Amino acid sequence: MLRDRVFIWPGMALAFCRDGDSKLHSHCALQLSFSLDRSFLCQSNADEKEVSIVAIYPNSKHKITARGSLLAHFFLEVGMPFQGGVAGKSIEVFQNDGDWSKVLSLLKFCCNNLYESNAWLCASEILKSFPIRNWPKVGMDSRIVEVLEKINICGVSDISSLRRNTNLSSSRFAHLFTEQTGVSLKRYLLWRRSVKAANYLASGHSATFAAHSCGFSDSSHMSRNFADILGISPSFLQRAEVTLCKLPV
Repeated sequence: MLRDRVFIWPGMALAFCRDGDSKLHSHCALQLSFSLDRSFLCQSNADEKEVSIVAIYPNSKHKITARGSLLAHFFLEVGMPFQGGVAGKSIEVFQNDGDWSKVLSLLKFCCNNLYESNAWLCASEILKSFPIRNWPKVGMDSRIVEVLEKINICGVSDISSLRRNTNLSSSRFAHLFTEQTGVSLKRYLLWRRSVKAANYLASGHSATFAAHSCGFSDSSHMSRNFADILGISPSFLQRAEVTLCKLPV
């Protein structure tokens, strides 16, 4: 594999990276990282562990140090709420055993046969091996559900427009959103803007175009937010070979 390879579906991505270190960051997606040859380091807050397979829960600060490993990273926007992890966890380490053998075999096969259909087989098997339906669910205020739908489906980003119809004061609205989702509304909107910008970059647009289209003052401003939200620089997506995929019918 000569170049980093990324497959992006709506709400989901699979990346193959050689020696792909990240900065300390947190994001609003579930991340599952797999070593395809040798172990790597995963730091969560001040705790660093040597791992081969790790789940990093949404809104959890983390950093990956690859140490030259070939890694596969799976990302899934699984919705809210995630109170800084699941059942108090930030990361969860798995053993490289039979439970993950099929996933690892498919990932290694895909790494040598980098086609969209193979990447989708990997993503599907990962979802089967780590089923979201088994996660603890927390009831969410219907007003916050509606706000999330406005952000994710309608693309609304103006806070006053999002607060409208909730019958909440500005301070109570901000508090309720954070209480229900585990992340501030401001940071969640920044996450959505960063993901949108990442898709522009993956489509071949310039960093300047992506920045201005997504509400960043310039490409430097976008780069700083990428490091904080995604743990990478915009140039990673420009260097990598990226395929924007549609979900199979």
